[in-house]
Amino acid sequence: MITLNVEQKQKSLEPYFNQKMTFIELPQNPYDELKENFKEAKHFSPIDDLQVQGTRGIYILAPTEEEGLKAAAYVVKKYIAAMEDDEWNDDDFVQDFIDGDRLNVPVIHAAELNGSNTANGFMWGQAATALNAQNDKEEPYWQELKFPKIVLDTSNNFYLIDQKLDSLSGFVIYVTTSSGSLDAHPFLPVSEKKNVTLFNLDYEVLNVSMPTEDYYIQQFGYVLSQLNYELHEDAQANKLVRNLKDFKNGKITDRDLTTYIKRAIRHKTIDDGWLREVDFHKALDLNLGQIQNIDDTVNTVPSARTRLHQLIGLERVKEDIERMVSRLKYEKQRKKMNLSSIPFHNALVFSGNPGTAKTVTARLLAQLLREEGLLGSDSFKEISRSDLIGQYVGWTAKQVERIFAENVNGVIFIDEAYSIFSDDPYSSEACAALILGLENNPGTLVIMAGYPDEMQHFVDHANPGLRSRITSVLHFEDYAKSEMIAIFHRMVADNNMALDDEEAADGELVYFLEHIQNVNHAGNGRLMRKLLNEAINRLSTRENHDFRTLCTEDIRAAIHHLLEMDNVSSSTSKEIGFRIARNHTRGHTG
Repeated sequence: MITLNVEQKQKSLEPYFNQKMTFIELPQNPYDELKENFKEAKHFSPIDDLQVQGTRGIYILAPTEEEGLKAAAYVVKKYIAAMEDDEWNDDDFVQDFIDGDRLNVPVIHAAELNGSNTANGFMWGQAATALNAQNDKEEPYWQELKFPKIVLDTSNNFYLIDQKLDSLSGFVIYVTTSSGSLDAHPFLPVSEKKNVTLFNLDYEVLNVSMPTEDYYIQQFGYVLSQLNYELHEDAQANKLVRNLKDFKNGKITDRDLTTYIKRAIRHKTIDDGWLREVDFHKALDLNLGQIQNIDDTVNTVPSARTRLHQLIGLERVKEDIERMVSRLKYEKQRKKMNLSSIPFHNALVFSGNPGTAKTVTARLLAQLLREEGLLGSDSFKEISRSDLIGQYVGWTAKQVERIFAENVNGVIFIDEAYSIFSDDPYSSEACAALILGLENNPGTLVIMAGYPDEMQHFVDHANPGLRSRITSVLHFEDYAKSEMIAIFHRMVADNNMALDDEEAADGELVYFLEHIQNVNHAGNGRLMRKLLNEAINRLSTRENHDFRTLCTEDIRAAIHHLLEMDNVSSSTSKEIGFRIARNHTRGHTG
């Protein structure tokens, strides 16, 4: 690949002696050579279909500033290739843009267009240039500039500067990492307001998705080779990349990869040409003085598969997930062998009552698929009807399209999915848009979740096109009493607490579960969370506690309170006690 370095630099301008130009350097390689990078950097491939001739500018929406600037660099090179004549030859300081074998592309910070960008009384970035120009009665150098220029918006004020953009000369590339203040428009949704504004400006739109994990793994190897290092056999590039993504909350850049590897080199444990897993763990630990036995910490985080199978109950769900993973791996291998395969759509239905771990399982499934190399992104988007259905007919499809665009190769989790598909025009539009999204994004997993009866009705009466794309329906059964008790014990342990008498506590729990049978959805894990929280409330009011031990009396008082609140057994709630609970324990364990 031809490297694009989008680090921003500055230089003084002539004849504008009081102004400095912020810019990025591009190689002189023509666009036809640079676009070969798209074979690996597939997230930039839409640039090749972008129309740059005749338009006044390009609006780029990117996941990170670095990806946005790289996309802008490719667009500049494509624009220059498409121009028959260099329209900017009359610019006063064209020599500042063509510098030997490099091409300097101006970067204007969006706040500069408004002439204000202060922080704690200081001017920063190119805002100082705009202020100096104003003080000296001098127009900013970029005002009449015909040379292609990048407007970088890191403060999301597109709606505030659209008129300023309209006044600029030459080709403009506007880069932002979110839809920003367009969300605040009181009458139009984001997509409608943005479309109107971009239409008025005569801009084309480029959406840049997050790079895939495969791309970062390739870049990881490239940076290693550039620095003359190799990975030791105990280190796996895919695992190291995932660790970095987790450290950076899901979003990383090529610059992050380089920093990661350079830090690992600085913290090497053995002076040779190999980088080990321990070196990379040290690279992410910013409290190195606290590290003692780093080797003991390397494999402390269990895999998603391990955590999935550690969930209490849900045995059929776990089996269904393993079958699905096996099928996806099978299809992936057939594709590598250039063998035909039956289309396998990534659409699932999770059916179960509240508190049966549907969302937790969905997140673990997403992580499992990523670990197996079957998903290209860490993205997990939980949405509901309000996120999909537009305010007016015609808006829903654009909102669905945006959600898919923001979660390419990730997971979209639709809670209470049945509420989206009712007998109204919005639902029909949502269904059609969802089908199109599934068709155009085969690498994105969509999970539709909800209550059993409603989801069964949804599956039975869904649009045939949508129903045909549902791969599996996973049923989440209510927990049995023994599983509910196990969940309570797990929650106690997860809170770094212990029971003073497990047998007595189990007796109280059995009594509680037998007397709360009339409450809707009694067999769900949230009930145990509610009980534990109430028991901790009781513990906190006692003077003789050690902050760790949950006593049977705390659990008993919590049970009494919850049964009384739910009006389950007003006549027996006063009888709750250790003796009765022990009797129930004996009957339960038999």
